[in-house]
Amino acid sequence: MAIKVKNVGTPLSPAVAVFQNTLYMALRRPENNEVNILRYDGRTWVEFGSVPGKGTPSQPTLATFQSKLYLAARGEDNHIYLAAFDGANWHLPQIAPGTGKTLSAPAMVQFGSLLHLIYTSELGYRVLWVSFNPKLKYRTYEVKPGETD
Repeated sequence: MAIKVKNVGTPLSPAVAVFQNTLYMALRRPENNEVNILRYDGRTWVEFGSVPGKGTPSQPTLATFQSKLYLAARGEDNHIYLAAFDGANWHLPQIAPGTGKTLSAPAMVQFGSLLHLIYTSELGYRVLWVSFNPKLKYRTYEVKPGETD
C-alpha cells in the first residue's frame, strides 16, 4: 500500500535513513534545488526544515555514522558537499574531503567502522570511493572490479 506524502514533490528519488530511532527523508525541491528534510512520526511525514547552505541539482543521500546523520549531495558547482545533523542542529555543508567533482548524485553508507561515499568522476568514466574514519580522515580509491587494496 502506498501512502502519499502530502504537499511534497520532487523530480528525483528521495533518500531515507534511520537516525535515533526516527525515519528521516531528504529530497530536492524542484523550484529552488533546496534540500528539505522530513521526519516520520509513526503516522505521518512532518516537514522538518531544510539543510542550510548549498542547493543540489541531483538527489541527496543520507547515512547514519558515529551518532550523526550525514547528508551528501552534489552542489551547484559539481563538488560533493557533506553536512551533519547531531540531533539538534544541521552543520553547514562543507566540500567532502578527498572528493572531486561529479555530474551525478553520490551514494553513501556506513559499513564497519567507516563511512563510505561513492561517486562518478566529473567525466563519468571512473567510479571513485572515499572512506572516512570517525574523525573524517579519509582514503580515496578508484573502484576497479577484481582489484584489492
